Amino acid sequence: MLRALTSSCWLERGAPHTEPVINYSSRVIKSIAPADTLETACRKLTGSKLHYLPVVENNKFVGLIGELDIRKAIGHSDVGQWLAWPVSQVMQTGLDALTSKSTLLQAAEKMQQYHVTALPIVDRHGLLLSLVTGPDVLQAFSSCDATVHI
Repeated sequence: MLRALTSSCWLERGAPHTEPVINYSSRVIKSIAPADTLETACRKLTGSKLHYLPVVENNKFVGLIGELDIRKAIGHSDVGQWLAWPVSQVMQTGLDALTSKSTLLQAAEKMQQYHVTALPIVDRHGLLLSLVTGPDVLQAFSSCDATVHI
């Protein structure tokens, strides 16, 4: 369950780039397993504001799949064939996850490095805690009435 607190203006607190990214992310997230099909991924993404799903195996982050990954799969398959493909066939791997102590600046830098607009936040054991998105980071940098999700 999310609780929202209105933070004071980051100008009063100091630059937001040093704030923990976990304060600006949602803990209520959808995820998908590597063995799930792309059809399942589409169902989870359709109608939500999410553009990415963390891929999780045994509660640990193993990759990320986004709308662009699915569109590429559609373009490389016969009509409808892609629906049965496992997520593991098209997901992005090798992404460094953030930790609860990662800063907003680190999140922005990693998003730019990996050309993604979302990254998972994991605990020290690699268990998925949250997902931070580009809009989350932009809101933190642009709003003095930012909502902090805890």
